[in-house]
Amino acid sequence: MRSGDTVCQAGEVLPRGTTAIRFALGSAYGPTLAIKAYQGDQVLTEGSRGNEWVGPTAVSVTPVKRAFSNVKVCVTVGTVTEGTNLSGGPAEHRPVATNNGRPLPGRTRIEYLRPGSKSWLALAPSIADHMGLGRAGNGTWIVFLLMALMAAIVAITSRTLLADLK
Repeated sequence: MRSGDTVCQAGEVLPRGTTAIRFALGSAYGPTLAIKAYQGDQVLTEGSRGNEWVGPTAVSVTPVKRAFSNVKVCVTVGTVTEGTNLSGGPAEHRPVATNNGRPLPGRTRIEYLRPGSKSWLALAPSIADHMGLGRAGNGTWIVFLLMALMAAIVAITSRTLLADLK
């Protein structure tokens, strides 16, 4: 990406309670970022972040009170001094991202963050479901199988080590 570039992606769903938005944007020395989410011409939420960030970063935005669909989310980068790149993948029946109005080859990953009170353990089934998507059959079970196999390997290794120490 170059200084002043604006990347937009339409067809997004902005979840209720979103307090930060993260684009799949990486940088060795991040530029300033400004994010805006639109529905038509109306700005639903916006926020900005200063420079000097490293790796992926989230930008705090004004919280939204309800969910919105068919949203266009845009990020504008400030002065780029180090390599700043945007990653993504195929669009598959959805609008592609644009850079300064020009279509890009696919879509970028956008994450919508919000505070929550759920524990990591309570989120495990949802995470397993997302990890299983795109796998043969209903892939959610694969994640739990892998977790059970890893636990068995740890147990066998621990038992073997303890037996050797005696």
